[in-house]
Amino acid sequence: ALTLTFFLLPLISLAQISSGGIPPGFVQTNMDNQVITYQISAPDTEQLLKEDRQAGKFGVAERIGVLLPLNVSPQNHKNWKILPDGTRQWRVRISSDGAKALGLYYRDFYLPPGCSLFVYDVSRTRLLGSYTSKNNHESRLFANEQVPGDELIVELLVSPHATEQPDLLITE
Repeated sequence: ALTLTFFLLPLISLAQISSGGIPPGFVQTNMDNQVITYQISAPDTEQLLKEDRQAGKFGVAERIGVLLPLNVSPQNHKNWKILPDGTRQWRVRISSDGAKALGLYYRDFYLPPGCSLFVYDVSRTRLLGSYTSKNNHESRLFANEQVPGDELIVELLVSPHATEQPDLLITE
């Protein structure tokens, strides 16, 4: 039992705080055609495979992903919607043709109380979040785990009772 605990401890310590819940956009799939899509160009996979084969000859660990630049935030893409209860909703779709999975890196990540962030695949088989003020870090950096597939939706909800605005910049 001690060995099992020893091996599981690193996995537990890497777990992200998630407050649960289901965002409105996850249920209302008919709203997906109103979401702005940001298409990320796929990397040159042939070149990446060539580099990986070369690196493998020198014992370099295998690559598990590629960082691709992005610049998306609620501040520079103002496609907000007001829900019937007064909650402000911001949704974007991020797509990269041929990707096996997508994970996002955030810079300037700050969710004040009353804000929640969700990330999910377009087929609604994987839902991450909610991420809340509990996920704030003094570095203002954040990353979510990967979502299978080549498209995902980011949904930010801001309560009508929130006293501060969120900062959120998806950079990769």
